[in-house]
Amino acid sequence: MKRLACLKDWLFTHPTGMLLGQFIRFGLVGVTNTALSYGIYALILWLGGHYILASVVSFVISVAWSFLLNNRFVFRKATGEARVWWKTLLKTYLSYGVTGLLLANALLYLWIDVFGVSQYIAFLLNLVITIPTNFLLNRFWAYRTDVVVATQERVPTSVEND
Repeated sequence: MKRLACLKDWLFTHPTGMLLGQFIRFGLVGVTNTALSYGIYALILWLGGHYILASVVSFVISVAWSFLLNNRFVFRKATGEARVWWKTLLKTYLSYGVTGLLLANALLYLWIDVFGVSQYIAFLLNLVITIPTNFLLNRFWAYRTDVVVATQERVPTSVEND
């Protein structure tokens, strides 16, 4: 029991542990997001839609879902943190746009049309590349905010080198 308490303490207080805990929560949100996205993608394919259409529709819906869950459970606002929800949502769509539309669709084309991989399997192959990329973009850009201190100076909460 004491080891579990030490692990919990490390995950919530040590910088490396906090980042790992955040990545684990991001992964759990990602599981629900991926299930939703893949379900929509597969449904559109099953209905006869093109794989790019299926990818775009599943992207739009799943990013909104991901934003809601990540905002609440993964990248929570700290005390004194100033975050404008619509700016964060816009940055979320932009970051997922890079990985979820541009990168994922380029990879889908490569897997399906060049290498002949199944449309259903190709979607899953993309996850190996897009999940870590999404976490880094969200962690260090989309959800990065400034903490306003008593002197009204802006203090960065993450790496400032964008």
